[in-house]
Amino acid sequence: MTKQLTGIVERIQHHWINPESYHQQIAVSFLWVSLFVFIGKIAGAAKEMVIAWRYGVSSTVDAYVFLFNIINWPVSIWFSVMSVVLIPTFVRLRREDNAGLHEFRSELYGLVFLLGFGLAIGMGFFFSQTSLLLTIGGMSTARWQVTVGMIWPLALCVPLAMTTYLLATETMARRRHGNTLLEGIPSAVLGLLILVTAPWDWHILAIGTLMGFFAQCVAMFWYLQRFDSLPRPRLLSLKSPVWSTLKFAIATMLVAQILQALTTLVDTFWAARLGEGTLAAMGYANRVLALILGLGATAISRAMLPILSLTADHEHTLRYRMTKQWSLLLFGLGLATASVVWLTAPWIIRLLFERGSFSATDTILVADLLRWASLQLPFYFAGLVWVALIVSRRKYYLLIFVGVGNLIVKIGVNILAVPVFMAQGLYLGTACLYCFAMFACWYAAMNIRPNSERYL
Repeated sequence: MTKQLTGIVERIQHHWINPESYHQQIAVSFLWVSLFVFIGKIAGAAKEMVIAWRYGVSSTVDAYVFLFNIINWPVSIWFSVMSVVLIPTFVRLRREDNAGLHEFRSELYGLVFLLGFGLAIGMGFFFSQTSLLLTIGGMSTARWQVTVGMIWPLALCVPLAMTTYLLATETMARRRHGNTLLEGIPSAVLGLLILVTAPWDWHILAIGTLMGFFAQCVAMFWYLQRFDSLPRPRLLSLKSPVWSTLKFAIATMLVAQILQALTTLVDTFWAARLGEGTLAAMGYANRVLALILGLGATAISRAMLPILSLTADHEHTLRYRMTKQWSLLLFGLGLATASVVWLTAPWIIRLLFERGSFSATDTILVADLLRWASLQLPFYFAGLVWVALIVSRRKYYLLIFVGVGNLIVKIGVNILAVPVFMAQGLYLGTACLYCFAMFACWYAAMNIRPNSERYL
């Protein structure tokens, strides 16, 4: 036993002092991203504390969370698709074709500009002129009126967020992680505005969110310009030969991410029908969970994907062994974190939110939701490592099968669990979803063979 421990310590020391070691590069990136995520998520938690103090668990917060999740749905899909597809592409082009990269970036920026504003205008007009959200959200008339007032400010966040996420993808491809730190800007701006202004009811939530995304976009332009030149956008032009290698990959990942994002949307509509205050309570629990997920999940994907994309095709065995080691490590970390959260949830919620309009009764409700939400942590952390391996090998189509399975598992468990456990059943469904996804991605990654690796 002593010899085995000594050998493990020696291997760790070897990797840590060797700058060429992939383990060392992943570990260093993981630590930096974790630090930046922690700072950014602290800003998010502080914003939620301010919202809890000002609004409590109310219909106003219900309306804001409901609409923000709807508006943010295409943005989250966009970021997931682009980061997964573009990071390996940027890494490869910088190594092989710098001129081709410049042309591709110009056209990409033009596409993002048109797509972002097109989505904002389309969503703004559609949701403000129809009662679709009222019908499927099961809202009262009062909450519907608040929701309508928030539509345009939140819709205009879409082009800002899409541009920001494109800039973030570029920085991650260069293995720079300052964008992670800047992700806390929207929360910081909104929280500060709520603190320094008189109660504007819902107006400050919507307008403050828009101002926060604008500030983040400006900051990201400044950050990227420090180490890279920005291309001049080309509108309505897709002449770069890079597009021919990416079309199928983008379409495939788009389908996979829509399936994955549908699970979040399913919970939003399901929770909206569980009574007033449910969405608000889940929003507070999710903010605390986001802090934990961000420290692990964001760091995992942003640290591992660029490194795995750099490994050569003949290093298949090394990639698999490295992924397996990190998956086991992070499963254990997730299990330990879930245990701590389960034991300390009431204390965490009381410390963060119990003041002003947020009562002791609200603390009990949100703490219970947080406990159930923590069940997903070990499966989510470990699964992300296998996803990174699949994506780095450009086997995007495998994620479609995983996404279909995720949606089936999620809806199936919701149908069975929500009538019994109410909102807690939604989190049980999420835990089952990520458990299935972890094993599915592991099985898919095991069956990737070196001779089958190619650009889709």
